[in-house]
Amino acid sequence: MMKIRPLAAGALLLASGASAQPAAHTPTMDLRCLVATMGLAQRAPDPAARRVGSLASTFYYGRVTARMSDAELAPAIQREAKALEGTNIPALMQACGRFMQERAEAMQALGQRLADPATPKPSDDLPLITL
Repeated sequence: MMKIRPLAAGALLLASGASAQPAAHTPTMDLRCLVATMGLAQRAPDPAARRVGSLASTFYYGRVTARMSDAELAPAIQREAKALEGTNIPALMQACGRFMQERAEAMQALGQRLADPATPKPSDDLPLITL
């Protein structure tokens, strides 16, 4: 089972958005980050760290479930939790946080481009899609 102290340290790294090289992210890395952040959300001694873990695990849950069915998810989480035993959790959390930071920056850049008056806007005569 993962230790609480490395998880708490990981939360600090995750929350800091610490940057180094861009994170190499794969579906396996998404699953690893999901498992690590779920552990943080459940077991961190600090409420703020648990909140960071909860938000991060929601991000990674969305990424993982876009490629995996609900039936595949539980066994995959169990397998990955075992595989993470002995892993340097603070380093993993730093990589997960770095990737989340990169995606947040990409989203902000998109918002800025969309807010730019020079950016072409959708025509008002296009149909509105409602769910």
